[in-house]
Amino acid sequence: MGATQLDSSLPRFLQPSQSPLLTQAPGPVPVHATYGHGRPFGQAQVLWWPWIPRSQGGSVVPRTVLLFIPGNPGLLDVYIPFLDAIYSEANSSVAIFAHAHLGLSSYIGGDRSFPDTSSVTLPAQIQAHVKFLDELLAAYGPETSVLLVGHSIGAWFIQEMMKARATDLRSCERVGAFMLTPTLSEIGGSPNGKTLSPFFRPPWPRTLAYLSLLVQYTPQWALRLVLHSWPDDQLRFLHRFLQAPAAIYASLVMADDEVKTVLDPDVGFLHEFSGKIWFYYAERDGWVGGQREVILRALRGTPAEVQVVHGRSDIPHGFCLSNHSADVASQCLKWMYAGGFL
Repeated sequence: MGATQLDSSLPRFLQPSQSPLLTQAPGPVPVHATYGHGRPFGQAQVLWWPWIPRSQGGSVVPRTVLLFIPGNPGLLDVYIPFLDAIYSEANSSVAIFAHAHLGLSSYIGGDRSFPDTSSVTLPAQIQAHVKFLDELLAAYGPETSVLLVGHSIGAWFIQEMMKARATDLRSCERVGAFMLTPTLSEIGGSPNGKTLSPFFRPPWPRTLAYLSLLVQYTPQWALRLVLHSWPDDQLRFLHRFLQAPAAIYASLVMADDEVKTVLDPDVGFLHEFSGKIWFYYAERDGWVGGQREVILRALRGTPAEVQVVHGRSDIPHGFCLSNHSADVASQCLKWMYAGGFL
């Protein structure tokens, strides 16, 4: 199936991406698209891996629709190897959508105007992600299973989305959530949070955003000297992001709100949805720190207690920025088979 044919069959709620930076995609999937959230939020980047029926007489809807929510800064492109691995193993029987955070897609469109602060804080982001989830629920109906996958702060967004649409999700065939290196409590108290949170507060977001303009004079090979373990594609996306002041500003404003908002763990959520959530923790995680044990204590005695996996010591919090996307995808696929999503 060619890229043109896929683009012409985009779900009605998506628009093809017009970014010239995305025209050299190596294959027909994922399809690069946008979702319009309207004023004052604007558009969000979306990646789509379409469901392909195995036979003409088969079901008219996919068995499962997977919605992925990234971490911060949420560059969807760095997650392509991870989601590609899931899609390939699932034999295209799962429809996959990845929805970016508001204000963080400007790195692919060249928009240098800084977003309004209120449009990139956590309440706005929750509203946007829930709206996109609503689109999927309406498009695929209750006979399709819904799998929500979140990385880092994306896991916290999954939590808030499930709480906001608990009634609608209960009517679905099957519902699940995979929390990958999740930051569900006290981000500001984590080792990285303590070190970096001062740079999330004014005047640093705007200052660092403007300083990023210097990166346009820095060749990509210079980043390789520092980030020598990063895959080439991920390094290229980072280099592009570092030349997008508006996206950097939005990322730092959002990070500041994370530190202020993500505090005590939501024990009520963990208990209510314990049979539907799976956790993957990095062995050493500077964005989670001791909060992993807080969450594990809250899960004791619940079905989710046995649905926690501790990754190998060499797999970091940002697995998508290393060569471990396939490893984490493999774990997700094990959960998908065990949970009946495949």
